[in-house]
Amino acid sequence: MPEKTYLSCADTAKLLRKALKTAHPGIKFSVRSNTYAGGASINVKWTDGPTEERVKATTSLYSGATFDGMIDLKEYHDSLLADENGNVQHVHFGADFIFTNREVGNTAAATYRREVERFIGQTVDGWYDKLPTDKDGYGLDVHKDYDTGLSQLSRSNGYRTADNLAQAVRMLAQYREWHGTECPGGGEAYCAGCGRWQGKTRSKHLH
Repeated sequence: MPEKTYLSCADTAKLLRKALKTAHPGIKFSVRSNTYAGGASINVKWTDGPTEERVKATTSLYSGATFDGMIDLKEYHDSLLADENGNVQHVHFGADFIFTNREVGNTAAATYRREVERFIGQTVDGWYDKLPTDKDGYGLDVHKDYDTGLSQLSRSNGYRTADNLAQAVRMLAQYREWHGTECPGGGEAYCAGCGRWQGKTRSKHLH
């Protein structure tokens, strides 16, 4: 076993910034390290762009510990780190945990809001106004289609049901990427930003 290198939380944050820039070019990430008695962590924030699930695929590689809430146990682990020349180091990352927080920008939120309103067939005045239920009392649900990685709106009594517009927008944004690009529109085509086929009369819009 090669000699282990212990990286500080700040050094781990530097490596993470580089990895995020490579994995998600064009996205501005805020990467902040935090040390405290008994451990350290890194907080990653960004607006729009990739989903948390995609970003966590990168950040999870740079954490130095795991926590099992069922038994209240924190366990440390080491990692292998390869440099640009393919040389591999045995390292322990200085951040126990890496937390992610994706914010939804105003333009993206407005687009998701319009999609929710189209689905329910009416406009909603306030962000926190209660959404209408269907004839059986079911509310609006956003759930992920794990076969395609996309989300869709439905009427459901599941635990993910949104009570108001703000909740519905947050749930929709959880599964939708947003890069401010224009949906093709005008002609039947599949829109990855919307997660569904667009009809011929569909107008162009951002996602």
